[in-house]
Amino acid sequence: MIGFIGVSPERERLGNNWAGYWGGNMDVQEVTSGATLMLGVNVSGALLHVGDMHAIQGDGEICSSGGIEASGTVRMRVEVAARPSSMFWPR
Repeated sequence: MIGFIGVSPERERLGNNWAGYWGGNMDVQEVTSGATLMLGVNVSGALLHVGDMHAIQGDGEICSSGGIEASGTVRMRVEVAARPSSMFWPR
């Protein structure tokens, strides 16, 4: 799974250890092979950042223990599409 996948926030300057409307350090185990993730583009060029691969992890890092770190190869397709009017957070 990919622990961190996000774009630049609109105005804030935040470290990669946070998650929010821009994506970020979500640590969602469903972000893995075959997944589709929608992120809103907040700045020109989006500034996509991908990393923090895990072999496995529970639901987030709620106990600060993290997942089992791993290396790997990520193949992804990125498309720009119109943002649904009701979308404010990653889908």
